[in-house]
Amino acid sequence: GRAPAAPDAFETRTRGTSRAEKPFAALAARGEFTGYVALASGQEVFVSVKLGKSPEKSPPVVMLDGIAARHERNAAFEKMVKKEGLSMVSIFLPGQGETLAKDMASGGKSLRSDIEQEDQAKVVIGVLDALGIKSPVGIAGLSYGGAIAAQCEKQFPDRFSKVMVVAPYVRSQAASNPMTAFMNNPFNPFGASMYRSAVKSSLQSLFPASPEVLKSHPGSFHEGLFRLTMGLDDFDLKKTVKGMKDVHFLVVPEDGASPPEHNADAYAGASTGSFTSAPSKDAGKHDLVRGDGALVADWLANVMAGRVESRPIR
Repeated sequence: GRAPAAPDAFETRTRGTSRAEKPFAALAARGEFTGYVALASGQEVFVSVKLGKSPEKSPPVVMLDGIAARHERNAAFEKMVKKEGLSMVSIFLPGQGETLAKDMASGGKSLRSDIEQEDQAKVVIGVLDALGIKSPVGIAGLSYGGAIAAQCEKQFPDRFSKVMVVAPYVRSQAASNPMTAFMNNPFNPFGASMYRSAVKSSLQSLFPASPEVLKSHPGSFHEGLFRLTMGLDDFDLKKTVKGMKDVHFLVVPEDGASPPEHNADAYAGASTGSFTSAPSKDAGKHDLVRGDGALVADWLANVMAGRVESRPIR
C-alpha cells in the first residue's frame, strides 16, 4: 500500500547520466547559498556559492579574498563573475570576516596562535569535501588569498586544475630588511617580540577601522590580521609554485604591496602558465577585485575557458 519514496534532489538531477558527465552535480543540486558550512573537523566556515552556466558540468572557481576579507565586500564581484558564466565558491578562511566572528562567539580558538598557510589549505579542502566537490576546480586568490591558493595546489595537486593569483603576496617584505636581522638576532633577547610588535603596529595603521561584522568582538579584527600575517612570514611564492603547471598571474602596475618585479621572479619558478599586467589605469590598485572587478572577472573566465594560453615558462 505505500507509495514509493520520492527520489532526493541529487538523484533526480543525475538520473540517466553518469557522474563523469556531471562531476559537480552535488554543488548544482545544493544551489546558491551564503552561510556557514560545517567541516568534518567540526569547524564552521563562511561560504558563498554562486552558480553560472551548466553548473553541474563546468568546474567552479574557488575564490579567496585578501587578508581583510568579509562577505559584504564581495557582493558586486560575485555578480560580475556570474555574468561571465562562471560558478564561484567564495571561502572566508579562519581569521577572516564571518568565519572569525563565528569563532569569536565560541571562544576565539583560531586566534590563539599564528595561522599557517598549510592549515588554511586544509580548510579549503574541507569546504570542498563538505560541498561534495571531488573533481578538480580552479582556484583564485587576491593578495593573501593568492598565497593560499598557490599553497592549496602545492598540498593538494589532484584537487585543482588551474591556479590564478591576483597581486599575490610574494614573500615577507621584512625578510630583506636589515632591521629584521637585528631583531631576530639570537643575542637580542627581545628581538622576536620587537619584530612582532612592529608588524602589529603596521597592520593597525594600514587597517584602522574594524568591519561591522566584527564590531561585537573588539580587537578581533586586528588580531586576526596579525595572526594571518605572521602565519605567512616564512612563505615564499616562488618556492611554492616551483614546477607547478597552469599558474596564472594578474599583476598591478606600481603596486607597492606586491611589486610586478617580485611577481615576475615568483612566476619564473612555475612550469607553465601566463603573466598578465593590468592596464595603466589600474596602477596602484592592489585590491584589484574592488578596483577593477570587471577586469578580474573577465580574466578568470578567459583563463578557465583556456582562452589565456598556458605556456612553458622556461
